[in-house]
Amino acid sequence: MRRLPFLILYLSLVLATGCDHQHTFNRVLVEADSLVEQQADSACQLLESVADIMEQGDEASRAYYTLLLTQARYKCYQTVPPDIFINAAVRYYEQDGNVSQLCRAYYYRAMTLYERGNHEEALLLLKKGEELAVSRHDLLYMAKYHESLCLVNYDTKYDGMMLHYARLALKDNRQLGDTSAVIRNLSQISTALYRLGRQKESEDSILKVLPLLHQMNSVSRSYILTNIGCSMHAAGNLASAKEYLEESLRINPMPHTYAELGDIYADEGKMAEAEKNWQEALKTDDS
Repeated sequence: MRRLPFLILYLSLVLATGCDHQHTFNRVLVEADSLVEQQADSACQLLESVADIMEQGDEASRAYYTLLLTQARYKCYQTVPPDIFINAAVRYYEQDGNVSQLCRAYYYRAMTLYERGNHEEALLLLKKGEELAVSRHDLLYMAKYHESLCLVNYDTKYDGMMLHYARLALKDNRQLGDTSAVIRNLSQISTALYRLGRQKESEDSILKVLPLLHQMNSVSRSYILTNIGCSMHAAGNLASAKEYLEESLRINPMPHTYAELGDIYADEGKMAEAEKNWQEALKTDDS
């Protein structure tokens, strides 16, 4: 956001001259909140410019700051604040009664726990947060919780529950108009159906992605076509699998697409073609 450097400079000057810190903190937090979902890097930059809020702000400001910084850093794949701070923010919102903020705090606390391997505690928070999101009909967080619960069940191989949450997430994201998420959810539904032995339904689900491809950029289209090719290969439809993989390669050559195509040729007994594609797959540093 173009105004961000000027805002940070202004805030620095205000704090340096000893003006009302709390008023300035509140203004920063509101501004950061307006950025954090779509421009998390800008939100991070803004929040880090007023790190002294943790010493000079009131309890409400400290909780809000910690929540926003955790969210922004999580979305930017950066190290989140220490547990002691986000736990304090969660407790504050549990006592304060701000259901909207508590719903958000549960989510980012759960996801940071989950990524560190603390799956049981993360799952409890995800379920608590889902109930809050549904009770408020907060579509954005309903979608986040449902998709995260889908992924948890994917990892733990509870395929029926994975399918349940993927379908809920698809419903949410269709209402939100989030095409990328809709495509992701259709792929998740396809995976769950395949694991459940429902191959025809799995194939039908992944093919629903095709009419949406024109809305995606070339790299995303390539990834999606590769996923469809892999699904077709797994279902035993080798001819269709090759078509989708070859189309993906024409758009954006990727090593795992070549590798999958090589495997298909090997299944067909065409080892020269298989070797050719496997060699292409090895021409990369991507492990």
